[in-house]
Amino acid sequence: MVPEAELSRLYDAHAGAVFGYLLNLTRSEAETRDLLQELFYRLARRPELTAGVRDERAFLLRMAHNAVVDHARRHAARQRQNDTLAAAAVGLFAPAVVAYDDLDALGLSRCGCGRSFRARRRSGRSRLPPRTGSRARRIAR
Repeated sequence: MVPEAELSRLYDAHAGAVFGYLLNLTRSEAETRDLLQELFYRLARRPELTAGVRDERAFLLRMAHNAVVDHARRHAARQRQNDTLAAAAVGLFAPAVVAYDDLDALGLSRCGCGRSFRARRRSGRSRLPPRTGSRARRIAR
């Protein structure tokens, strides 16, 4: 880990310039803040990165550039995956097209599935007992 005092010094000296550079590349303040935090987190986790650096600002700007490229690649990969999943999901909600031959093979046409709704309703009404009561008298008039 980079000593806290060294990390604070780097942040105080260069965070403004790195923030401006990131904001120019990303055009989003939220993404810029995330990338700046990620950049200094990487420095805190891997102290060997700062060993032998002659120009700290140039080094931090290069790290910022690499962070933006990594972020763009992750975002593009995530977008491709979302597009693939969305395209696959469209097929889930597409209406099923079944040929009448397939219905015959499944034995469904014998149960009346091939007939229209009205035809099934008419045939069902003919099997009902005749109406009785006050409503039947009103209909008969």
